[in-house]
Amino acid sequence: MVLFVVGMTSLTSCTKDNSDLIIGKWKFDKASVSFGGESVQMSAADVLAMMELNGLSEDELVFEFKSDGKVYAGDEPGPANYTVDGNKLTVITPETTFQMIITKLTNTTLIVEPQFDDQMPEGTKAEIQFKRI
Repeated sequence: MVLFVVGMTSLTSCTKDNSDLIIGKWKFDKASVSFGGESVQMSAADVLAMMELNGLSEDELVFEFKSDGKVYAGDEPGPANYTVDGNKLTVITPETTFQMIITKLTNTTLIVEPQFDDQMPEGTKAEIQFKRI
């Protein structure tokens, strides 16, 4: 039993965490919002409006996370800051702070749940999926 626990500990310490895996470019793939058992697909334009990224076009819904804690959105001139703490992703711009829960992060897929408690009815869940490019 002790050998199994030691083996699992060393295996876990070799895996990348979310702060390492998120580094790179991610392009919008799809999104949905669910409420009361109903799920509705969202367009890139819906996501841009929800995240208040009005200066971007649908084709520019690309985020590049850098290892220095900066994130670039599309062709926006300046970066925002970001932090990853476990499964919590926080993006900080001069205007606002976005809180998201990372529900899946692999070498190819990033899925987040934006935390808009004050903007959405209780029980509403949004999910945004990105693909690495």
